[in-house]
Amino acid sequence: MTATITPQAGLTGLKRTDPVVRRQDYTKALRFYLEVETELVDRIVFVENSNSDISDLRAIAQEYPNKQVEIVSYYGLDYPASYGRGYGEYLLMETAFEESRILRDLPPDEVLWKVTGRYILSNYSRLWRTIPSGAKFYIDVKPGRKYADTRTFAASRSSLEKFVFTARESMRTSASERELFRVLQSHFDDLDFVGKLRVVPSFDAVAGGSNQKFYVGAEGYSDFARRALSYVAPRLWF
Repeated sequence: MTATITPQAGLTGLKRTDPVVRRQDYTKALRFYLEVETELVDRIVFVENSNSDISDLRAIAQEYPNKQVEIVSYYGLDYPASYGRGYGEYLLMETAFEESRILRDLPPDEVLWKVTGRYILSNYSRLWRTIPSGAKFYIDVKPGRKYADTRTFAASRSSLEKFVFTARESMRTSASERELFRVLQSHFDDLDFVGKLRVVPSFDAVAGGSNQKFYVGAEGYSDFARRALSYVAPRLWF
């Protein structure tokens, strides 16, 4: 779970900036994943990069002794705000493998799920159960839009190093989702890469860029169409 409780001042494209509101989002999401059955979520790494107080999150984690939870907070926003949110999140993921004991101890090819920490992935159980065998990088890529959805994906550390971390520096001048798509294009035929999720993700959350619930208006119609097509034409990649 990636998190920034107190965003940088002057960050473009972000409307949900109130630390109090964002903390509430993270608290709600953390509790959701803690309550997912242990078979599907046995370990959680929550990494926060604004060095905000996380004592309330630690207290919530202690309510679930059946889960191994590691909560890390550090200051990692010492770069120009103009680099954008994508750059910051990718840097956070890289740092997580240095700061988190759980992540450091993972075998290079063990697959983990990444989710933007404020977002409740309400159909996570279906996503987890339908991950293709052998997939080391499993992400929702939209070829028509030249876009890779980074809100959630499954990946091993080795595939993150191969696909994601190599793209970070070029995100200073490019949207993270489009830059990752550019990097992934040359790997669409790799045997361990899967660019179409078998289940369309469903997020119970407020988007940071619009400060509105997901799937409102045109986005809602688009999401409905993708879900319908995933049932009637599951092989179609769009």
